[in-house]
Amino acid sequence: MLICTSIIAREREEMKNKVKRALDLGSDLVELRIDYLKDFNPFNIEDFADRCIITCRAKNEGGLFDGKEEERKRILEDWSKRKPRYMDLELSLVEKDKGLLKRVEEQGVIPIISWHKFDETPELGVLLKILEKASFYRGIVKIVTLSKGIKDNITIFKLYKYSEKGRLVAFCMGEEGRISRILCLTLSSPFTYASLPNEATAPGQFDLPTMKEIRDALKNQF
Repeated sequence: MLICTSIIAREREEMKNKVKRALDLGSDLVELRIDYLKDFNPFNIEDFADRCIITCRAKNEGGLFDGKEEERKRILEDWSKRKPRYMDLELSLVEKDKGLLKRVEEQGVIPIISWHKFDETPELGVLLKILEKASFYRGIVKIVTLSKGIKDNITIFKLYKYSEKGRLVAFCMGEEGRISRILCLTLSSPFTYASLPNEATAPGQFDLPTMKEIRDALKNQF
């Protein structure tokens, strides 16, 4: 039951300091949201590379990066050479450029093939098709939707029955989806996401101290 803390910052030194804070607070992994940075050039992550996820989310995928797609791919490839444990690559990106995925994997980086739906949770049949497409590639599959009620959370929970254990991270965003961020850990998700206090990067996200307390309570039951 691992927790990944998403780190946002405009300046490189600020991001490094926040990484240290998250790890000092007991986070198992850190996600560097480099799309928030002013300077996209890689910096040294050697001290925590084995606990690091690199994400450069495009604006049309819910992130802040608004440059050209070729530039974003170059940035991702440059960061892969820093040998992070994981790199988040959207399913849409991988389907368009399998060469990028190959080059990232050649660096020893585990891809997280992600798919997000920010306005709803599609029906199960639609999500199963997404899961099948993403599972074709090696690595972790990440499926995140917006919950508008408990039934949406149940739909997401059902995906775990169709996925290899420990390979799917799936939960819902939004206040109605908060429970899924917790229960996914009991359904074989390799990790869930949290934030530093008062720095949520997605709606409904718990902060790290709260998620740690919840996780530690669950450990005694599962």
